[in-house]
Amino acid sequence: RFRQFLQGQAFIPCDGESKKSSGKEDEKEPSRLFRVDELYDPEVTDLRILLPRECFPSKRFAAADVLPALRALGLRSRLDGGGALRAIGRLCKLAKQPEVDKRAGQQRRRRTAYEDARRLLKLLDDDTFPFPDEEDGSSGEVSSSFSEALRRQPWLPVLAKKPLRHLPWPTSSDAEQNEEKWLLVASRAVRPKGDLWFCSGSRRILADEIRSARLTQLLGLDGPVPPAVLTAQLLGLAEAYHKAPRQEVGGERKNEPAEQGVQGQAGPTGPRKDEGKGNMTAVMSPPTEMVPASVTKAEVATAATAVSEDSIGRDFHSELPLRLPGLYNRLHDHASKDPEALRRLAARLRGKRWVWVGPDYGFCVAAHAVLDNSGIDCRPHVFAPSRLSPQFHSLLRLRPLGVAPSLGLPHVVGVLDAIARQRKGKALDNADLSFTVRLLQFAATIMAEGGPDEVGDEGKAIPSEQQQQSTTPPPPKKDSSYLRLLAPNHRGVLTPVRRLMYNDAPWVSQALASTGRDAAVEFVNAAVPDALARRLGVRSFRRALLA
Repeated sequence: RFRQFLQGQAFIPCDGESKKSSGKEDEKEPSRLFRVDELYDPEVTDLRILLPRECFPSKRFAAADVLPALRALGLRSRLDGGGALRAIGRLCKLAKQPEVDKRAGQQRRRRTAYEDARRLLKLLDDDTFPFPDEEDGSSGEVSSSFSEALRRQPWLPVLAKKPLRHLPWPTSSDAEQNEEKWLLVASRAVRPKGDLWFCSGSRRILADEIRSARLTQLLGLDGPVPPAVLTAQLLGLAEAYHKAPRQEVGGERKNEPAEQGVQGQAGPTGPRKDEGKGNMTAVMSPPTEMVPASVTKAEVATAATAVSEDSIGRDFHSELPLRLPGLYNRLHDHASKDPEALRRLAARLRGKRWVWVGPDYGFCVAAHAVLDNSGIDCRPHVFAPSRLSPQFHSLLRLRPLGVAPSLGLPHVVGVLDAIARQRKGKALDNADLSFTVRLLQFAATIMAEGGPDEVGDEGKAIPSEQQQQSTTPPPPKKDSSYLRLLAPNHRGVLTPVRRLMYNDAPWVSQALASTGRDAAVEFVNAAVPDALARRLGVRSFRRALLA
C-alpha cells in the first residue's frame, strides 16, 4: 500500500530550477514536483541526449543509490509518445538560432539538433515503439493529436545537397544555402527517399529511410505525390537532361539541341552523328519499362549530403530512363481518374518538353510526338516515343495532352520546312531528296484518305475511334497544311507546291530553255513522278499553256 501511495504522489523535483519573474539572480523558486512515472531515467543514454532537463529527477534524486528505488516506483526507462513530443520541442528550440549567437555557435547548435533528430527518428522507426494508441491499450487509429503534433513541428532531418549533380533540387537564396547544411523541416514539405526521383525539385528528401508503416502514416508520408509536384518534377528532369553535359554511354553523343523543330517550335535534339549534315534518310524506327541508439558524426555528415548507392545507382543520364516509368505511371494514375487533374496536367505540359523518346534524343514536346510513325523515321523533328511502360503509352493516348495517334500532314509539312531551313536555299543532296520524295508520297496518301489536318496539340484533329474504324474514306482535304507543303524544284531546292508545275510538255520546256525564256516557270524535281505531283496538287504545265 505504501508503494502504491508513493506512486500516486508528486514528490520528485525535476532537474532544473527556474528564476523568479522578479529577475533577481539570487532568488529562485523551487521546481514543480512530479510523480515518479512522469519522469525518465537519466542513465539511459538516448533519453538523456534527447529530452530536456526538466524530464529527469533532480540531481539529488538521480544519485546511484536512489535511482533503483525510483525505477521500482515506475521511473520511465524508454521513450514514449509524450517523451517524443518533448524531444521534438527541444529540437525546434535548439535549431532556432538567436541573432546574438556567433556563427560558430549557430552551426554547432544546428549540427547537434540534426544529429539528435536522426537519433529520435531511428527510435520512432523501431517496431516496438509504443505509440499513444498502444500505450492506452486501445485499438484503431493512432491519436490524431499526436499525429498532428508530429507533422506540425520542423524536426525531420533532410538531405542538404542533391545526391546527383543534375537532379532537380529546391532553389534557395545565398543566405538560406548557408543555413541548409543541417536542415530540419516539417513533414508537409518532406518525402521519403523512395520518392526522390518523383519530387526532388519541390520537396525535401528525408536523410534516413523509414521502414515503419505506422510512423510513415503518422507523418503523412504514405499518401501519393501530388500531380502538380509530379508535373514539375518531369519538366525539371527534362530541362536538366538537355542542359547537363552527358557522359558517353555506349557511343556518340546525340542529344544536341536542334535549331528548330516541327511547326516552328524549338526542336528537342539535333541530327544523329551517323546521318551526316542534313541527312534525314528514312529508316524503320525500332520499337522502343532494432535500431542502434547512437549515431556517429561521420554517419550524420554522410546522410546530410548523399543518398545510399543502392537508391541512386549510376550517373544521371543512365539512371533517368530507369526512373521515368514510375513517374509516368503516377501521372497516368492521376490523369486517368480525375478529369480536372488531366486538364491541369495538359495546361502545365503544353509547349514543354516532357515526352521521353529515348536516350539519344531525350524529351520532346507533344507536337513532335506520334504514337505511330508509319515506319518513317523523321527524327530529330518527329518521334515515336519509347515504350517505357503500358501506363506511359496510355498516358500519351489521352487526347488533351496533344500527342497525335499517327503521323499526319502537319508533321510532314513541319519536317520539310525544317529541312528547308537547314539547307538555307541550297539544293538537297541525294539522301535528303530520297527522303523528301518518301515524305511526299506519304503526304499524298494522307490527302487522298482525308487524314487529320492538325497535329493534335490542342486535341482538335485526332479522329475518333469510329472515324478510324470506318471503311468509307472521307473526301480529300486541301487544308492550311497543304498550302504550306514544300516539294523540291528542278534545282533540288524545297519550294512551296503552289508555285510548282510538273513538266508534262517537255518539248515545250526544252524550246523555252533554248531561248532563255524558262525563268518564269518552276518545275517540280524529276525525282517526283508526275502521278505523285498531280496527287499533291502540283499544276500541269500543259494545262497552264492551254489556259
